[in-house]
Order: sequence, then C-alpha cells, then structure tokens
Amino acid sequence: MEEKGKMKRQIREGILFLMMILIFPAMIALGIFFIPPRYDNTFLGELKEKRERLAGLEGKKIVLIGGSSVVFGVDSELIHREFPEYEVVNFGMYAALGTKVMLDLSKDYIREGDLVLIIPEQQSQTLSMYFNGEYMWQALDGAFGMLSDIPWDNKKALLGAAPQFSAEKWKYLFTGTVPKPSGVYRRDSFDEYGDLDSSEAVSNIMVGGFDENMPIRFEKEMLEEGFADYLNQYAKEAKERGAAVWYHFCPMNARAVVEESDVDGYYEYLQRCLDFDIAGNPHDCIMEAGWFYDTNFHLNSAGKRVFMKQLIKDMKAMLGDSSPTDIEIPEMPAAESDDKRSVPEERSEDGSCFQWETEGVETRVEGSREEKNILTLSHEAKTQKEELTVPLSCDGISIRRVNAELFSGNKKIRRIILQENIGFIEDGSFNGCDSLEVIELLESDPEKISVGQKLLEGTDCRIAVPAGSVNDYKLNYMWSVYGDRIVEAKE
Repeated sequence: MEEKGKMKRQIREGILFLMMILIFPAMIALGIFFIPPRYDNTFLGELKEKRERLAGLEGKKIVLIGGSSVVFGVDSELIHREFPEYEVVNFGMYAALGTKVMLDLSKDYIREGDLVLIIPEQQSQTLSMYFNGEYMWQALDGAFGMLSDIPWDNKKALLGAAPQFSAEKWKYLFTGTVPKPSGVYRRDSFDEYGDLDSSEAVSNIMVGGFDENMPIRFEKEMLEEGFADYLNQYAKEAKERGAAVWYHFCPMNARAVVEESDVDGYYEYLQRCLDFDIAGNPHDCIMEAGWFYDTNFHLNSAGKRVFMKQLIKDMKAMLGDSSPTDIEIPEMPAAESDDKRSVPEERSEDGSCFQWETEGVETRVEGSREEKNILTLSHEAKTQKEELTVPLSCDGISIRRVNAELFSGNKKIRRIILQENIGFIEDGSFNGCDSLEVIELLESDPEKISVGQKLLEGTDCRIAVPAGSVNDYKLNYMWSVYGDRIVEAKE
C-alpha cells in the first residue's frame, strides 16, 4: 500500500510539474503579447513612431541614425530648411539599445536617393555589436511587427529577457498602472520628426560641467572589428539601392575627452576601417562644456544649434554645395549654480565623520596635474558606523559628489543616505562594501544625479528612492541600468 501511495504522489507531482512547464511559457507569452502596451509613455515608447515615419515616407530622405546624442543634438526642421528636397527622419534612440539594432530596423527602408548619416556615440558600447534585450522589449511593446527586422542572434537575447519583461507587464496590469516618467525623458517630449523638444534642457546641469563616469576616448580598441565590418556591409547594401551612407562624429564634451592628442590617429584609423565616407572631422564635434546638458553627449537647446550648423556645413561639403549656412549661434548658457541644489535644512548629524583630503590628480590634459579636494571618512567612522548620512557641507565646502574614495572597501557600512545636494556618484563608489544593504536617495528627480553603469559592483544592496519616484528612476536614461535594485524608501 505504501508503495502504491508513493507512486500516486509521484504521478501527481509529475503531472503538476508538466503543467507548470506548459503554463509558464504561456503566461510569459500572454504577458508580452496580449496585455495592452504599458510603455507607451516612456522614452523608448517613441521608437515605434520613428520606425513608422521612416517606413511611411515617400521620396528622398535624410536619415540620422544613432543613440540619444542624435535625439538631443538634431534639429530636423533646420536640416529640412537647408535641404528642402529631402524629408528628414531622426532615427536616434538610446545607446543602451545598441547602434546595431537601429541599423537593423532601418535598412529595409533605405531607398534610392536617400542620405544616411550614422552618428554613434564615442563609446565602446555603441561602437560594437552590443544589443540589450530588456530595453528592446520596452521599445517593442505594442509594435511587435518590428521583430521581423531583428536578426536571430539578437532574438536569442530577447528570449532571455522575456520572462522579466512579461512579469513587469503583469505587475502593471494587476496594479492598474503604467509607467509615467517625468522630466525630459518621456515620449511626449518628441516632435513629429523624432527630435527631442530641448526647451527643458537649457544649461549644463552636470557637477563640474562633465560626467566623469563617461570619459571620451579615441583609442583604436574603441571600435570593435566586427562592428566596422557590419557598418561596411550596411553601407554596401544601401549603395546598391542607390543611397549614400556617411559616418559623422557625435557632439562630445571637451572636458570629458581624455587625450585629445589621440584624435587624429583615431580618425585616420577609422578612415582605413570604413569603406564609406566620413563627413566632417572629430575636432569640430568636440564642443565646450557649456553647450551640454546632462551627459557628455547630450546637448542643451543652445548647443543643438551649434552642432546643427556644423553638421549641415559638413553635409553641404559632401554634396559640393557652397551655399552659406545661415544659422545664428546663441550665447553659451551659464552652468547651473551649485547653490541651486541647496536644501532647506541640514538632515545629518554625521558631519564630524567626514573630512577633506587634498591630493594632486591628473587632469584631462596630458602631463598636467591639479589639486583636488577628496571627501573621506574618519578612521572611527570607517570602523564603527553602520549608517551614515552625507552632509551638505564639510568645513564650509559644499559637498556635491560621492567620490570612489569615500565608501569603497568599507566592510562595516550597511546604510548610506544621500541628500539632495549630491549631483554626482562616481563609478566604483561602493566597491567592496560587502555589508551594504541600502543606498537611500532623498532626491526625487533622477535627472539631477549623474551616475555611471558600475556603481554597485560587488554589492547586493538596494537603491531606495522617494515615494512616487520609483518609475522615474527605473525609466531614467542613466538610472535604468539599476532598475531591478530600485525600491521605494520606507518611511
């Protein structure tokens, strides 16, 4: 009898397991394809509109392909004014999707007479075959016909990201909510060309005028060999259809360029690697910090006009057009004042735990050094404190940044609170913080804090943000990489 009962249990468990195997994929597919779109309001929700414009236009087109530097840096109306015989499509989106997928999605819609400008950001990620399945699902949501333009090798990455994406859609369905990002990173910030309305991006808001987590390098290793081959194949196919393809450098913050002496060598190397023309040169795309907004590649509204004048001049030179480019250059905006980020009152009793150390650091200019104040913890704080709030100032000097030296390697700390004065968190700031459980941010607007992509390496901590800001952080250009760690702060 006992053996029969055991056999029956095993059969029931086997049937249950088989049902789970069959039901789980069905639930994933239902979540993805049958739950109504949830990401229409987001920055990535614009991709379907861009592709529809690209596919639907008749006649000659100027198509600009790249990441968000194209979104922030292009004024399609100005281009159309200078080249009225062409329609213009801003086919820039988000560097974290990868440049390749934007080319994949565009190539079937490039026709005779078109001009295509490939404008990737000067980063190893965007100069490679990189593809991100998680972000691509958000962009595909509600427009799954785009799947036909994505090659099989990238579809495998989509399959891997499918369970998480489906779970997110089920969660939104059960809570009756959809992501509604605030700030400039939302779908209704785009116009009919696919350009971003830059009226909210009026000045440089980065601490120190540039993002140190995003250095701009001109080393040969930046360009992945397979990606160069892919670009050449794309240009060859476009040429066979009667279109012209040019490479152009994106706008780059001069303060973030590591060694400008490498630029010419890289430019010559790129010319040898590509079988098609480069319009303009990189020096003209390296611009003063005052023209940028929140990253080293995102221009503010004034900077956009400066870049547009240069881009149009480069395009005219390629076409043999000697007509003047009459675009008035505005005055460079003043950088956002440090005082603008002040908070009403000090919310930290930990001021005595912090101190400044002055040390010499290498500058961006080769062979030059300057003194820099580095915020550090006292020995007592490092060895005894499990919770710390970074104060507004130390010894009368405002604290605007968390540098890597402050907490990295701290084995004791469990909770760190960063107030609204913090505008920059350096990559590696929490490396080796084995006990760290939560980083709490009091700032509700993620656009006001620059952060890199290697913030939490070696930790399992969560990032707690103010109530009502969770979606803003998860969908933000810089913070989305930490989406699975972001939670609402407890009262």
